[in-house]
Amino acid sequence: MPLLKLRTLQRATWLKAHLYLALSVGFLFALMGLTGSLSMYREELDELLNPQLVIEQPQGSYQSLDKIMAAVKTAHPKRYGAWTLEMPRSAHSMATVWYDKPTETFFELYAPLMVSVNPYTSEVVANRFWGQTATTGMLDLHTHLKLDRFGWNTVGLLGVLLLISCVTGLYLWWPGLKALSKTFKLRHQSGMMWLAFDLHRLIGLFSAPPLMVWPIAQLSYHPRNLSKHF
Repeated sequence: MPLLKLRTLQRATWLKAHLYLALSVGFLFALMGLTGSLSMYREELDELLNPQLVIEQPQGSYQSLDKIMAAVKTAHPKRYGAWTLEMPRSAHSMATVWYDKPTETFFELYAPLMVSVNPYTSEVVANRFWGQTATTGMLDLHTHLKLDRFGWNTVGLLGVLLLISCVTGLYLWWPGLKALSKTFKLRHQSGMMWLAFDLHRLIGLFSAPPLMVWPIAQLSYHPRNLSKHF
């Protein structure tokens, strides 16, 4: 087979792989990106959706940790074992006390009890389970599609598929050294189709490196560490 035909066949194969990946799981890639981006502001969004978690006019000093924990244990006298206290992220925020394995959600992958406490008064303001609020549900959608361990493995597979999509895209983008400068031009005078193609190629080129980091980062997540990452 002539070398030119072989290269054409290889390119066609890579193009099909890139295209079919986008058509089959492209929506899930976008969903992962959107939910992950929004989850970076999980605490801010949670306070926006739940105004009672915001202390409008902070006064005085924080109560001692012992008093805060005593208030939580008084509100939950039948919950035995360890609690984890997370201090407020700002002067207007609640302290959060975590109970890792409540009986109500014991068989779920990750669904601790989150107790919101006013650090100035030791008042228990809210008792919520992870995954049952809008922002934690969104983060669960990002990390495991709300499908427990099956979803966790599925998201891992999506990471591998995204890596393949990036590699095939970079292969298809590479024009060779002689034509390298032409690939950075936008043919805005050649019609919308060519402009859209050039934008796709350039955006894909510059977004590929950070996107290829995601599959590696995904391996470092564990359900017990979700609250620490976001």
